Amino acid sequence: MRENLLTIQKRTNVDENENGTALHRAVQMGNAVMAKSLLDNRSVWVDEEDGHGRTALHYSMEQNSTEIVEILIAGGANVDCVDFQGTSACHLACKEGKIEA
Repeated sequence: MRENLLTIQKRTNVDENENGTALHRAVQMGNAVMAKSLLDNRSVWVDEEDGHGRTALHYSMEQNSTEIVEILIAGGANVDCVDFQGTSACHLACKEGKIEA
């Protein structure tokens, strides 16, 4: 699994089929260990946007994954990043009623 995610990340542009980076995919799968590994190895840029302008932090907030939120913020995630609709990760968490994250 890790090898597949790292292979995805080696691509210079966002993969339109996957609609995100290896970090996006790890977060969407709820894989905190992989997310931390990608950040620790500096294999990814924490604030890379997908095809909708969303960062991994957007997805982790949406999923109410406090563990991954903490990993991303510790890895330097910009909590003020907004997607193409102008929605920040924090706004998304509140909108979804997932304020624990």
